Amino acid sequence: LASAQSSKSIFIRLFGLGELLDAAQRLEAMPQEQRSSLPLWGVPFAVKDNVDVAGCPTTAACPAFSNTPTTTAPAVKALLDAGEGWGRILRLSKLE
Repeated sequence: LASAQSSKSIFIRLFGLGELLDAAQRLEAMPQEQRSSLPLWGVPFAVKDNVDVAGCPTTAACPAFSNTPTTTAPAVKALLDAGEGWGRILRLSKLE
């Protein structure tokens, strides 16, 4: 987490330590049988800032395009449903 926090130039949004610890605790609290059924249990990933994540601004590196979606893109939802743990939104190159 510390190295990710120091790499803010590639991330547009980093989730706070509290949010990440809450997510980790939810994953750890899962029974072993449930963990075994999740092929990506606890594996972190990042999402580019042109992909919708509910509650996180989608900017496509351009403030004029910014919106905050209420739903999460199906591809991200599929990763989360497979047990992924995540905490980053990657910065896109600026549109010009």
